[in-house]
Amino acid sequence: MIGLITNVMQFAVALIALAMSAGQAFADPAIVHLRRSVSVDHEVVVLGDVAEVTAGTAALERRLKSLDLLDREGAADSEIVSARHVQARLLIAGIDRKSITVTGAPECEVSFGSKRVVQTSASAPAPAERANIPDDLVAQAVESLAKAWLASPDDVDVKVLSSPAESQAAIPGATPELELPAKVEPGRVQARVRWLRDGRIERTDQFTFEARLRQTIVLAAHSVERGVPIRPQDLVEDRRLMSTRVDQVRAEQVVGLVARRGLSQGDQISIKDLAAPRTAPMVQARNGVKVVARKGNLAVTLQMAEALEPGNKGDVIRLRNLQSGQIISGRVVSSQQVEIPLD
Repeated sequence: MIGLITNVMQFAVALIALAMSAGQAFADPAIVHLRRSVSVDHEVVVLGDVAEVTAGTAALERRLKSLDLLDREGAADSEIVSARHVQARLLIAGIDRKSITVTGAPECEVSFGSKRVVQTSASAPAPAERANIPDDLVAQAVESLAKAWLASPDDVDVKVLSSPAESQAAIPGATPELELPAKVEPGRVQARVRWLRDGRIERTDQFTFEARLRQTIVLAAHSVERGVPIRPQDLVEDRRLMSTRVDQVRAEQVVGLVARRGLSQGDQISIKDLAAPRTAPMVQARNGVKVVARKGNLAVTLQMAEALEPGNKGDVIRLRNLQSGQIISGRVVSSQQVEIPLD
């Protein structure tokens, strides 16, 4: 009886340990259910705005709901937050995506309500006032850049950096006309503004701003060792406003290539990080191959020769006749055969 009780207790202890280990393996699971559309009236859109979030712990649920997804500054009247956007944000936050299930709509349309007015003091005026730049000029910059970059205006953001002197405030009755440099790229841009009234140029100013372009980037979903072929599950795409031009690559273009360097979770992947996979030559040096000498319909076969250098199909390589020691040359036709044409 005592032995039976002991066995039962040991079995119970094993079950408890198994349950604990299973719980650790699937620690803190969560479900993010993306809504189809939402309306917000605050400055930063967080995950809790666009999705219903449930998690295994209250701490994880709070953390997920507070993840920022979109800054209203520079955004259009409505923006799209996709499931890929959410997955990329989880990745950047260092959250294991395997424990998070993203369900619901493939994308959520975020529309902005009335914008909250931010009070500023006389000594610290709002940026647009401080720069004395009319909204029409910013709109011109966005439209001109969108044309130059063959992009949608919704994918271009302009932030004013210059602050003209007091004596160079907007001229009443004059229309500002923006003139961009001949070649313009994302980043800091210095343009010229001509103030026109009745067809005459009243004044010319400098207008400096930061221009950002929304671009598709590819991120490492987790660590990838150097030289290892990249799989679809190793990648995630995201679209971000960026102040530099990045390589226009998509995830499907990266699959099958190998990493030139070790990649960490969240690393942005560019062309310089990738290389074509190395393939072993069809015939390697010191391999034994059969040599066939052909002339018309006549063929003479040497059953074994040693390749002295590697080669792929069609390459001419040197070989050693193992019987005579003579060095000969032949064209690789397969991994086990080299042919010597005698015509």
